[in-house]
Amino acid sequence: MPVMNHKGDAVIDIGCWTSYRILIDDKMLTTLQFRDFTDALSEHGVNICDVSNYMVKGKFDPPLWKLLQEEIAGTHPHLEPFSDRSDFDGLFAGQIHLLFPVRYQLEACLSNGYLREHNITAEFLDRLASLEPSRAVHLLEKVVDKQHIYYDPMDIFRIRGNGGIDKKIPSYCTLQRSVIITPTMIHVASPVMETSNRITRRYAADADRFIRVKFSDEKSQGVLRDLCNNRSVAPFDRVHRALRYGIVVAGRFYEFLAFGNSQFREHGAYFYAPTSSKSADDIRLSLGHFDHIRSVAKFGARIGQCFSTTRAMRNSVRIVTIPDIERNGYCFTDGVGKLSLLLAQMAAEELRIPNGFDDPPSLYQFRLGGCKGVLALDLKIKGSEVHIRPSQVKFQAEYTGLEIIRCSALATPYFNRQIIIVLSDLGVPGHVLIRKQQDMVNDYEQAMTNEDTAILKLRKHIDMNQTTLTMAGMVLDGFMKTREPFMMSLLKLWRASTIKNLKEKARIAIGDGAFVLGCVDETATLQGHFNKSQSVPNAMRQDKLDTLPQIFLQIDDTTSGKKGQYTIIQGICILARNPSLHPGDLRVVRAVDVPALHHLKNVVVLPQTGDRDLANMCSGGDLDGDDYMVLWDCDLVPQIINVPPMDFTPERPPEKDGPITISDISDFFVTYMQNDCLGQIAHAHLAHEAVDYPKSGIPAQMGRELRPRTWPHFMEKKHKRPDQIYKSRGILGRLYDQVQLVDFKPQWENAFDDRILNAFTIEQPLLQKAKEIKEAYDESLKKLMAKHGIRTEFEAWSVFVLAHNHENRDYKFAEEFGRTVDALKAQFRDMCREHMTSSSDWDHVGPFVAAMYTVTAQEMGHALEECHTTKTVGGREVPVRPMDSEYMPLISFPWLFTSELGKIAARSARPIRTLPVSLTTQHNNGVKRRSQKAEVEVEVGTVETEAGVTRYGELLKLPSLILQA
Repeated sequence: MPVMNHKGDAVIDIGCWTSYRILIDDKMLTTLQFRDFTDALSEHGVNICDVSNYMVKGKFDPPLWKLLQEEIAGTHPHLEPFSDRSDFDGLFAGQIHLLFPVRYQLEACLSNGYLREHNITAEFLDRLASLEPSRAVHLLEKVVDKQHIYYDPMDIFRIRGNGGIDKKIPSYCTLQRSVIITPTMIHVASPVMETSNRITRRYAADADRFIRVKFSDEKSQGVLRDLCNNRSVAPFDRVHRALRYGIVVAGRFYEFLAFGNSQFREHGAYFYAPTSSKSADDIRLSLGHFDHIRSVAKFGARIGQCFSTTRAMRNSVRIVTIPDIERNGYCFTDGVGKLSLLLAQMAAEELRIPNGFDDPPSLYQFRLGGCKGVLALDLKIKGSEVHIRPSQVKFQAEYTGLEIIRCSALATPYFNRQIIIVLSDLGVPGHVLIRKQQDMVNDYEQAMTNEDTAILKLRKHIDMNQTTLTMAGMVLDGFMKTREPFMMSLLKLWRASTIKNLKEKARIAIGDGAFVLGCVDETATLQGHFNKSQSVPNAMRQDKLDTLPQIFLQIDDTTSGKKGQYTIIQGICILARNPSLHPGDLRVVRAVDVPALHHLKNVVVLPQTGDRDLANMCSGGDLDGDDYMVLWDCDLVPQIINVPPMDFTPERPPEKDGPITISDISDFFVTYMQNDCLGQIAHAHLAHEAVDYPKSGIPAQMGRELRPRTWPHFMEKKHKRPDQIYKSRGILGRLYDQVQLVDFKPQWENAFDDRILNAFTIEQPLLQKAKEIKEAYDESLKKLMAKHGIRTEFEAWSVFVLAHNHENRDYKFAEEFGRTVDALKAQFRDMCREHMTSSSDWDHVGPFVAAMYTVTAQEMGHALEECHTTKTVGGREVPVRPMDSEYMPLISFPWLFTSELGKIAARSARPIRTLPVSLTTQHNNGVKRRSQKAEVEVEVGTVETEAGVTRYGELLKLPSLILQA
């Protein structure tokens, strides 16, 4: 049987039942066992009291499931738990049909306990079915958003709200449904907007038949873990049953489809609701040719390649195959290819990179058919060419266009506890690290009151979502000087989040450093690593420094604050990649200036010469999308230079004789979940095997002798006995003790900026339209916050999240959630522009943005009045509205247009200049770049290879390349 919530013959249903009756013999009431039982209840806050005349109702099935006409009754009648199969003709008599979006949202209310199944009546369902579907969905979404239990379901029809705003989804997004399956329940979430992938775009007509599924322990318990003595057999059997036999959600049957690679690490997968003409197996067969793969782990990973969230480019592409550079068993170009300037410009436009056509990013992580990796800009390539290497080709698949995952950008590197331990072992003095942390704490405190310090640190400590650069612009526009409430709340949050990460993870920002993607030196100019000079036993330190391998790094000039200005780093640097656990994972290199590489910016360029590639030496990395940390802070150069690196050659993965089936994939998924103990294993320095398990299928073995028996105090193991915790006097313990957490408190009571409020005379219809869009924006943002357990809008808007529900793990959360928030912002920017009459005429843009700010200020003013007004409740005076994030209105809406608000504040109405695509532009590096659009003569949406032209949807064959499974 599939996994489902509604079980008509359940003996006990922990997930749904809220009351339990336990019969205890009178003789038991005086026993020690009963006392232990009552003590245990008391410890969990359950009070015991005597009740006379307690009435007990007999068990009865909720009428809801017989009243609803479910989809599975027609497609899978044997799965209907409450249907009377003997009366098939009368099965649908008197039943109420809800369209699937309404039925799904009703399930979201029921599965999360906001509506009770025993309280649902025919009257309620009739009323719900009589509403416009969009109105019904909106009402039920409001119930979930409010997180309030409605014991009388008819009360939801009193909820006020405007569900009439047409929220157009950006072309690169989809409305994604999702569930979390725990040992006792299937918790259904409201649909949220997410960046789409190749499969959801291809089957867009079936969008509501795809559902994201995540397997987890109960909501407050996090990841489902394997326990000793077979105590967790049942939960993993439930996972296996869902994968093997499917699930039922909102009366619809879903079967296991596949999993994306990052989704897999989060114990998630896609399921699909089959139709009479299409099944999950049909979709898998359409993904590509995987017959050459014999490893179950790699088979799953290659299918998962198709589920990467990407932005699709439907322009024509010409593929040229070029060889990999290999030496001594190492591939120096593993995962890296090249693309033309024209494609780089078009990709930048698709990603909406500011000034993207004039100065496009230098590197793009991509998917193209069965190819993956990164593409680096090469000015010698003309037209729409892409150069692909054999290491990038994983399988043959239909051509669906060039797909972009992300592009190169500068971010600030941060230490973590693992890297600090390695640096300390290599001879970096502890006082250096302690001083850097203290300087950072002092700087952030000063940045709360000093604008110059705030701008300097916001530009220097750049997060991967570039939020700090946006904030620096807001400070420059005077919003810190006026103590604007949103601006000051962001600043306070930025500090609180940074200090929290310092305390809990030792995330020390390194100003003289960069966190960037990597690529290879195609000119073969850079000197690589040679064992003769770097790996000789007892070699002198200076001798090693004189013969260091070389890198090239050109990054944004963060001191000027101007786009398009760059700095070339020169001198001794540290090159590293996360996770770094071995002394050989940190490589000392020399950054040099190579004029032929000046077109590459915000990427670290690694040599193709030498005995072994630097990427592999850094924790077994490659160039197919790995991020690298480059540090040129002279205080951090270790005394011990370039310890011989580990051998990261993977074991040969287990292979299967014969074709790999979906049952094999399901079994592997469950086995991975049972062996997913990366955090514990990292402590025992077996992390490489654990990280690589999703592709190799070989779990890292961790015997009991490797498990820690005592824990340092800085790890905050709150559930360990006192004798298992010791006071650490090492560098990590000292860093931990140095930091005091800072509370975050939104600055709601600050006055809104009069420069915006008084800039225009705004008519009431414009204010009303802005208010309507704000209401829709607020609802969407709250829904996103609820899905991820984020408390305040400031955390969601900035992605400086203090706490979340760990639906995604921390190391990927900022990137993936940032992508989702960016899509939401883009959606509502576009919606606002539709009502500006002209999105380029400042006479229309300025007033509308000011209207957005004005209605936000009005809402907050009304809320603050209620906060300062009291009412009598239970004999005491309490505020009409508590000043708490749960009750205060959202104020981030107008900040969808940060630069426009800055222009209004500065009384500057300069129109935004757009660059015609045919213009020739001169860049700072002296390279002339011209649009090469005229050179494209092939049919739009095709790819040209040595084998000829492949059209969209046809199998992309790369005959000259060997498939690298």
